[in-house]
Amino acid sequence: MNQYRYKNLYEIDKNDLLKEGYKYALLYYLNDLYFGDIEDMNEIKKDILVEGFFFNENRELHFFEDNNFQGIITEHSNEEDGFYEEYLLKKRLGNKLERNKYDKIKVFNYISYEDDGQAFVKYTALKGVK
Repeated sequence: MNQYRYKNLYEIDKNDLLKEGYKYALLYYLNDLYFGDIEDMNEIKKDILVEGFFFNENRELHFFEDNNFQGIITEHSNEEDGFYEEYLLKKRLGNKLERNKYDKIKVFNYISYEDDGQAFVKYTALKGVK
């Protein structure tokens, strides 16, 4: 897993994300939630975004308030210790109660080890949808 900084949230738009190969978005707003395909998004409501994830099977771009909305890109590697999990999604998301077209979200939990050999989940990355 490699991580590096990305430009500021206010410098990107939907087309930038699609050009870079991101497919899905999970956006937490002050008063709403968006989850789905980036190409189906109307806009990124940057002024009320609390936390945002843009991802595909290999990369995740994460924006959050604590880092002044400087994105962090995580490149995923299949060679690291960890395990996959799938979570069932509610059929309705957000204030508009629109039906979500996906049934599951897929994540990968990266495992690291303490000096005494105890394992812990170092990072959980969004990897796809079903």
